[in-house]
Amino acid sequence: MHWAIAPALIAVITGCASSNQQLQTTPTTTSVSYSVGENGYRWANVSIGGGSFVTGVYPHPLQKDLVYIRTDIGGFYRWNAVDQSWIPLNDSFPFAQKTYYGGEALAVDPNDPNIVYMAAGKYSGWPMKGSIFKSTDQGKTWTKLNLDLGMDSNGKERWAGMRLAVNPLDSNIVFFGSRHDGLWKSADAGATWTKVTTFAPKLAKDVGILGIVFDKQVPGLVYANVYGDGIYQSMDTGVTWSKMGGSPLQTQR
Repeated sequence: MHWAIAPALIAVITGCASSNQQLQTTPTTTSVSYSVGENGYRWANVSIGGGSFVTGVYPHPLQKDLVYIRTDIGGFYRWNAVDQSWIPLNDSFPFAQKTYYGGEALAVDPNDPNIVYMAAGKYSGWPMKGSIFKSTDQGKTWTKLNLDLGMDSNGKERWAGMRLAVNPLDSNIVFFGSRHDGLWKSADAGATWTKVTTFAPKLAKDVGILGIVFDKQVPGLVYANVYGDGIYQSMDTGVTWSKMGGSPLQTQR
């Protein structure tokens, strides 16, 4: 018996072996071949891609089959409907920037299928903080924006919320709800960011603001989900906020 295995592939077995046989491996990076004796094992490749949990799915409202996912430690991906595969979007980041493989949040611009934002950062305790990035070509290339904060894509409640959001009635308005540093707003499509000091709820340790949701019909209406403290509402695009009475304290989305 002889076999050769290409990197990043895993094999599964079907059938049964008639006798014990010693496997010999021939290293290669260009092909995969397996051969066994008669009535032996049959091997097939299973492409496993990266390993991590998918913590968010983001379909674009205007373009069919344009879907993004984020993972806790394995980066961000875009669906390729042609060959039914997921395209990694931040593989170009060097190892020194490994924190950016943490998918803290993602937001599409609901008015432009080409624009997408990602908040990337694995652990707030690492020397390199998390950051917000913007792409104008569906994630093929990224521009780092001027907002570096502690992020924990592999932390508590990592599967919950939509921390990053673009206003569907005005794409220049972008909000990011952080775990440790409050609420941040951009009024120029991510070019600059300002902390919303009028929004000062009680932030649960290591979780903070789980989600931001804009109303699609009412201008200025936006909601913020604060883990452990309830739902807050703004009627003026985040200038002032009020807590909604009777809102649940630990909503996930």
